[in-house]
Amino acid sequence: MDSEEERIPAATEAVHVPKGVKIRVKRSRVVEHTVEVDWTVGGEASLEVGFKSIVSGSIRGEVSQQQGRTTTESETVEYEVEIDGDQSSSYSLRWTDIWCKGAAEFMHGGAIRRVPFRYRDRSELEVLAVTSGS
Repeated sequence: MDSEEERIPAATEAVHVPKGVKIRVKRSRVVEHTVEVDWTVGGEASLEVGFKSIVSGSIRGEVSQQQGRTTTESETVEYEVEIDGDQSSSYSLRWTDIWCKGAAEFMHGGAIRRVPFRYRDRSELEVLAVTSGS
């Protein structure tokens, strides 16, 4: 896997808080740890479905080993934040999925093939004060 991460916005929610009020907001999100392989690179889309499944499973196993933990299919991430109406009356809560990128090499048909993949590692919540006019 590469050290490069890809940040993809996943969901956004607007929260309004009256002046002088502080509220606690608890949000959770289920993160699906999926591997997405780009089979279109180099004509690899024509590979048999069963072979693609084996390569995808090998990638998942290698990712688990590199992380030093068992990769589960999904996990729930939960955040609790305090939002202050004296700081801003509007906030944007934005979930961002973090994907790790890499490439897998394998032998097929007497040739070494290489396909890029990405793995959804985690999801983060950002809390942004929205200023008037934006």
